[in-house]
This record gives sequence, structure tokens and C-alpha cells, in this order.
Amino acid sequence: MPTLRVERVFNNNAILACRVPQNNADPASTPASGNTQTHPGEEGTTPNGDHNRVIALAKGIGFGRRRGDLVDASGAQIFISQQYATISRLEDLLSNAPAKQVETAGEIMELAHRLLGLKPSASFLLPVLDHLNFAVQRIQQGIEVDFPLAWEVAQLYPQEADFGRQAIALTQEKLGVEFQAQEWSAFALHAITQTLAVGDIGRTVAMTETISAVFSYLEETWGQEISRESVAATRFVTHLRYLFVRITTGQQLPQAPFDIFAALQSSYPQATASALELTKLLEEKLARKLSSGEAGYLALHLTRLQAELP
Repeated sequence: MPTLRVERVFNNNAILACRVPQNNADPASTPASGNTQTHPGEEGTTPNGDHNRVIALAKGIGFGRRRGDLVDASGAQIFISQQYATISRLEDLLSNAPAKQVETAGEIMELAHRLLGLKPSASFLLPVLDHLNFAVQRIQQGIEVDFPLAWEVAQLYPQEADFGRQAIALTQEKLGVEFQAQEWSAFALHAITQTLAVGDIGRTVAMTETISAVFSYLEETWGQEISRESVAATRFVTHLRYLFVRITTGQQLPQAPFDIFAALQSSYPQATASALELTKLLEEKLARKLSSGEAGYLALHLTRLQAELP
């Protein structure tokens, strides 16, 4: 069963880790899923270098974990970390993966181009082929994994979710395998990462959970359910997605030309108050301070969202 060494904990359900070669993992001390073995001072590297770094998703996989812990990842989704993707890793995959899998990965990229306008690239082929190869191995070994973000992906990214479902249908037809019902969400996450050019699927996971937290806060504060399928919600999600990208790339909007909060306060007091609270929430989640321009336009989008709710 695959063993990972924790490098960073994103949240309770996601970690950055290094693959541990099976001959280096002590079967007697490697814990079962849900437990860890701590190795003080361990830096989380492996003899094979950066291309062994992966993102692992599973319910509770990050809970109580620390850097250096060994984790049984047999029940986790494994994604190659694009931040550390290397040409040598792609060459290794292309040389060793079955030709049918390589061909299918290429068709998945063509599908992403048709549906989402994504250009085929090595940075996209590598994580797709790596995931496909690992997923087929899981199926052959009868291993089932968690998909903790499937609901959020379906609600927040309908276009990428549709791509994921079509990618699974294509793969099942080409390779003659039967994936788990929610495996589509994994391919959707790869597409989201490419669409927004956020650099790493770990950031995509963080963005997805942050947007979900924003909607939970608004529904609780406003006392009203917000349909994620509505035009107003879709527009707001799009704003949040690109807000996230601007923040993580250090390209935030400059100061607004006028005081947006003052202009909206009298007509939309609840929405502007929510904008102030969400600004604090986003700054906490992203560990970055929002510019006055970003905070102001967040307030503007919130008033529009609230005004268009039924």
C-alpha cells in the first residue's frame, strides 16, 4: 500500500507529501489509514527528488498531521504536484505507462480544449496521465478512495464538472475500466488548476474550500439558501475565482477610484457589512491582506448577488 511522508498540511482533507519507496517504508511502523508515525527532523524529501511530491486528498488525511509523519495513503486520491513537475517525470511516465493510457490522456486534453478552451501542454499532460495511471492501478487492486470535494466541485465549477464526467466516460470506453462514481471530480480539479493557472492543485483545493466557506457564511448571515446554479451565484463564483488568482499571484486590483463602501452602505447595509466580514475571512484563509480595491469590488459583487436573489 502507498506510503507518503507529510511535507505540508493544507487542511484536514489535503496534504502535500512525498512518495516513500516501499523498500524504505518499515511495514511494522507504517500506520494504517488514519494514523501516523512521526520522524523528528525529517525534511520530507526522497532519494528521487522533487518529482515524488504529490497532493493527497482524503477525508481526515491531514487531521493532526505534522511535517515528517508517515501516512498510509491507500484510501487517498493522489495528484502530482505541478509546482514540482519535471520533464524527467513526464519522460518516465511516457516511457512506462501503457500506450493506451498515454493515448487516452491525449484525448482527455483534446476534450478539455474543445469544452474549456485549454491548450494542450506538458504541464497538463503530466498530472492527467499520472492520475490516470494511478487510478487504473487502484481499480485493478480493488482500492476505493474518498472524493471529499465532489459536491463543491459540482456546485462551484459546473463546466469543469461536465468536462470531468465526459473525461471519465471517454476513459471507461477506451480502457474498459469502471471508475468510482465521483472520480470525475479529480479530472475536474486538474482542469480548474489549468484554467486559472494557479500553479498547483493544492491551491485549487484551498480555493474551492474557501469559496464554499464564503457561501456558507452568506447563507447563515442572510438567512437564505443560495442556489449555486443561479446566474447570480455563478457570476459571484467567477469573481471569487479570479480574486483568488490575483491574490496568489500578487496582482490585486489597485485602490478604487471612489469609496465603494460609502456609496453602497445606505442602500445595501447588510451586503456591505458582509463584505467587511468576508474580507477578514479571505485574509485569514489566504494569509494575504486584500487591497482596498479588491475589498470594494467584493462589496459591489455582494450587493449584486443579494439584489438578484429570489
